[in-house]
Formats: sequence, C-alpha cells, structure tokens
Amino acid sequence: MPLPTRYILRQLAGPAALVVFTLTGIAWLTESLRISNQILANAGVFGIFLRMSIDLLPQILSLVLPSAAFIATAYAYSRLVADFELVVLWSSGLSTLDLIKPALILSGGLTVAAYALVLYLMPLGSRAFNDLRWDIRSNPAYLSLQEGKFNNVAQGLTVYVRQRDSNGELHGILIYDSRRPNHMVTIMAERGVLVRAKDGPHVVMVNGNRQEMNEKTHELSLLYFKRDIFDIGGNAQRTGERWRNDSERFLGQLLWPGDSSYARQSYWKFVVEAHRRLTLPLQIPALALIALAAVLGGEFNRRGRSQRVAIAAIAAAVEQMIFVAVTRIAVEVHPLIALLYIVPLATGFVALHVALRGPKAPRRFRTTAAAPG
Repeated sequence: MPLPTRYILRQLAGPAALVVFTLTGIAWLTESLRISNQILANAGVFGIFLRMSIDLLPQILSLVLPSAAFIATAYAYSRLVADFELVVLWSSGLSTLDLIKPALILSGGLTVAAYALVLYLMPLGSRAFNDLRWDIRSNPAYLSLQEGKFNNVAQGLTVYVRQRDSNGELHGILIYDSRRPNHMVTIMAERGVLVRAKDGPHVVMVNGNRQEMNEKTHELSLLYFKRDIFDIGGNAQRTGERWRNDSERFLGQLLWPGDSSYARQSYWKFVVEAHRRLTLPLQIPALALIALAAVLGGEFNRRGRSQRVAIAAIAAAVEQMIFVAVTRIAVEVHPLIALLYIVPLATGFVALHVALRGPKAPRRFRTTAAAPG
C-alpha cells in the first residue's frame, strides 16, 4: 500500500473509531433506559442488564456504521484540505482516485463488518435478547423480592418482604396466593430465604403460619409451621415455544419462512426485512461518497467547505429517510423493494462521479488564466 494511502487511512481510522464509539454509546444509553425498566425488579440486575446490552450491540452498530462513515470521511478530508495536505499530494502527481482510495478502503471494510453484523450477529443477538426478556416476563426464576413493597410476582400472587439483610435473608414475609379458583392462601413467616431450583424459585420460611380459605365452603384452615417451602413459580412458569419475529430470523428463514399461518400472514414483512439487511450495509459507501463529493468536488476554498459539508449532511439524512420510508412502504407496495437497492447504489454512483471530478480552481482564477496575456 502506498505511503500516501496509508497516511490518509490513518487520518480516517481515528475519527471513524471515535464516532462509532460515541454514537454507539449514545444509542446504548438510550436503549438502556428502555430495558432497565424491565429488569429493575429482578435479581442479578447488573448481570442481566449487561447481557441484554451486549445482545443489542450488533443492531446498534449496524445502524451507527453508515453515519460514522460519513462523519469520519467528511471530517478527515476537510482537515486535510484545510491543512493544504491534499494540495501537496495533488501537486506530487497523485490523482483524485488515488486520494479517495483510503475512504473506499475504509468504507469497504466497514461494509464487510456490517454484513457480518446484519446477516449473523444481529439475529443471533436479537434472539438472545428476546429470549432473556421473555424469561424475565414469564419465568419467576429471575424474580427478586424487593423489601418494603408488595411484589406482584404473577397473576394472583403477591409477596411482601419487610426487610432483606446483607446475607439475603428475608424478614417479615407475607404471601397472598389466589391463583387457584375459589381457593386463597395467605402465608406469614418471621424470616426466610429465596432459593432458586431447576423447577423455579422457592421461598424457604421459618416460624410462620399458613391460612387457606375455601370460598365455596367458607372454611378457614390454619396451620402453624416451624419450616415450610413455598413454590413461587407454580403455573406462572413459561410454557411452549416463543414465535421468532423478523429481527430474530436469519436470511434463509426470512426468505423461506415456512407454511404456518403466521408465516403466510407475515411473508412480505419477512421478505422486506431480508432485502433491508442485504442493502443496509450499502449505505456505508454511499454516505462516505457523499462526504467525498462535498469535500473534493466543486471549487477550492481556503476558508473551508463547511457549507458544502452541511448540504451533504442534509443529503445524507434525506437518503437515509428515503431508505427507511421505503422499507416500511414496501411491505404493502411490493415493487418498491427494488428501491432498496437503487437508492444507495444510485446515490453512491452520482457522488463518486462528483468526487472524481476533483476540486476546481476559484472562478476568478479560471477567468484570469483564460484571459489573453
């Protein structure tokens, strides 16, 4: 690789890494606010939060990379123009194509990474994320009993804990169970501990009583115990398999979803998602080329090209919005699927043509040069 190419590539790599890290962090914090509400009342909060956050990273990165390619390219090349480094490289005999090769190499590498994300890591992470969220919602094995609150463990099951000490022991336990029709159970105990078994969580209680009321016979039975075990799971355990949505399916499963009624009903939704994944990485070189066209195309201006870069940013945002709109409309208007390929490819082709034309001298200099001596 020629030295100028390596130099420009280094100038691109730093801003690209910084932008990816920053945008990913912002998106991650936004998503963390959403998922934290699902796990605040669950045991192992940090561990579950960390797992869910990692599972979301492929999806976040696939959306961040196109913007990172645009910002890094616009910033790096604008700085090279402002420092007259590109002028020196042009004067040394390098062509415009030689100067944009580093950006093409970077965007090509990011495109390959994006394909790995959207075709494999994203559905894999989405499966793990939704499986864990499903477990949190329907499997009480993730339950953590918060002290001083009435914890609604499941439909018809409420657990109150007055205090929890540093060893995890529970004090002042009250359990109200009305899951069985016409049969209510109230349990009170001095202390106990939450135990997680293979068949679900159990509360081991010491020194308490168990009251059962039969609403049909209006009979109350009272039992005092020194030690008792209560199964919190009961009929709240997860049953059956969860249906995989489009974000959890791999490419082959989207194009050939099967013959079930749900698959037939969601067929075009799956197909559009498959084509979206095939074309989403193409946004990376398209947006990078838009940035190159803004910096390298048009007249050379020593004061910078902030106005052209701002216009390019608007053009990139419009291109992204068109792409997102097409993915939604194409579910109903199926021929629009072709636009998912046409939009980024046409945008990239036009931007590459503008960038290859290279910068022009200011108009006053062109007029002076054309005047007779």
